[in-house]
Amino acid sequence: MDYTPEKVGAILTVVGVVALIGRGLLTGLFTRRWGEASVIKASLLMAALGFVFLLAAHTDYAVFFSTGFFVFSHFPAAFHSLR
Repeated sequence: MDYTPEKVGAILTVVGVVALIGRGLLTGLFTRRWGEASVIKASLLMAALGFVFLLAAHTDYAVFFSTGFFVFSHFPAAFHSLR
């Protein structure tokens, strides 16, 4: 795949939007509903699956999806900022 400045910019935009949604909106909701330990365990499983998606990505859309999925799986990293 050819990564032009436009594609890199689009990927970084996906990272920013997904991080904003995951960390800004969903972290508090998920931890209140399921508890911190359960959300962290689910996040670790999602991160492992995200690595598989990243390895399998061969098209632009697959790269966007897998990058977004992988970034979304890291939203529990914001837990410490909530306390």
